[in-house]
Amino acid sequence: MVQGYLKSHISNLKIKIWNLKFESLRSEIFLKMDGFENMEISSEGVQPLDELDLRGIICPYNFVKTKLKLEAMVSGDVLAVILDEGDPIRNVPQSIRNEGHAVLRQEPFEGAFRILIQKQEDQHSLG
Repeated sequence: MVQGYLKSHISNLKIKIWNLKFESLRSEIFLKMDGFENMEISSEGVQPLDELDLRGIICPYNFVKTKLKLEAMVSGDVLAVILDEGDPIRNVPQSIRNEGHAVLRQEPFEGAFRILIQKQEDQHSLG
């Protein structure tokens, strides 16, 4: 009986460990793929005008705060945003691109990720 319990417990632990490894690997693959998507954008020597540290801020609030900050900036300005691993680093850059802005760089930063965003011309004011 004890052996059956131990085997079951060990099996559950193995599954949890595998899930953690998979989540970490999935984040790493996503970031590498995301980098290929932006290869044509050069961010060498780019200095951000401002920085938002959104560690601990959950989705969608981290995107909303980023969007509001970008709205207060001028086209061409660069904003650095620090995001947690997981949903924030997967969702915010894609949402920013969907808004028409350029994600220049994504890189690991102090246990989180730092992205550089260049504000593009406001699409709503064209036309």
